[in-house]
Amino acid sequence: MKIGILTLKLGDNYGGILQNYALQLFLKEMGKDPFTFLIEKKLSWRVKLSSYLYRCFRVYILRDKIPLRVWRKKDEDEIICQNMYRFISQNITMTEEIRFADLYLYSKKIDAVIVGSDQVWRYKYVANIEEYFLKSFVSGDLKRIAYAASFGVDKWEFPLRQTRRCAKLAHTFQAISVRESNGVEFCKQYMGVKAVHLLDPTMLLKQSAYISLVEKDKVPESKGNLLVYILDQSKDKEKILDFMKSRMDLIPFTVMPAKRFENVGSKQLDQCVYPSVTTWLRGFMDAKYVVTDSFHGTVFSIIFNKPFIAIGNKQRGLMRFVSLLKTFGLEERLIYSSDQLTEELLKSPINFEEINRIHDSERFRAMNFLHKVLD
Repeated sequence: MKIGILTLKLGDNYGGILQNYALQLFLKEMGKDPFTFLIEKKLSWRVKLSSYLYRCFRVYILRDKIPLRVWRKKDEDEIICQNMYRFISQNITMTEEIRFADLYLYSKKIDAVIVGSDQVWRYKYVANIEEYFLKSFVSGDLKRIAYAASFGVDKWEFPLRQTRRCAKLAHTFQAISVRESNGVEFCKQYMGVKAVHLLDPTMLLKQSAYISLVEKDKVPESKGNLLVYILDQSKDKEKILDFMKSRMDLIPFTVMPAKRFENVGSKQLDQCVYPSVTTWLRGFMDAKYVVTDSFHGTVFSIIFNKPFIAIGNKQRGLMRFVSLLKTFGLEERLIYSSDQLTEELLKSPINFEEINRIHDSERFRAMNFLHKVLD
């Protein structure tokens, strides 16, 4: 069975890459033939203009020393994401780069199409939202499936017109699963379809699958044991890290570029290169503790059985954290500010025996969902 997968563009996002890798690997182990659509990514002039005006305000009014251009040119992107793209080319089956307008050409070449995972149904993230409800695949005798599709938010964002169009498309699906528990209610209330709540694809694989990737690449040991994986820096997050360092005899390290492109621009591209995917995974292997504001940083802390503190990241989608941690009974590990972090919370143990039991049970549910709809 040939299966096309439609997800967000894979680039400087470790979790986005690994969720697609995990879904493909799981489908291959089922005896299927999956591939992922590589969709051309072009920023609209509206996005570029709004970004430029905002940064003009910061540079000329607030006197921030940042570059005016935040979006990357293709050659810059290839340098910054070189390690990411190497992993993708070696481990993920992709089409050549295509446009959304070309998707319909595949409708007669595949037996099924899966949309997901990641925030493919987050309206403000996705310019062509109807395509992520498989608009190009409504004709033809193929199975249309959503696996762990994410709305990412706790309030409905779709305008009425888009709600109606996407609801109509959702009714053509054979099966729908969502990554957050509130997504089940969104599907029922706004689209009139039934959905089930399932794990992120990265959690379909066991820890050993990721360790194998690291060992295959012979990644050297990390230079620390307190993994700091922070996507959006702030003074309050610095306070959290300072508190942790003062209470724990651990050496902090990170798995992020030395500098951010949006802060330094094209003059320091060599400092903006992302570490390899397997270096990122090695970070979780070696960590004795993790602090992160990343959804997938939290996911991999659970997969690798590492004690962690998750910092709620509302801008990137808070509901993802809430739903994940509630599934595992770990809600207390989520904080929103430095004021909430106490030494008691920091040093409170996690019952990973129980966590792993829940993980196995949820993995079994997810596997059954995919087997039932694809076999």
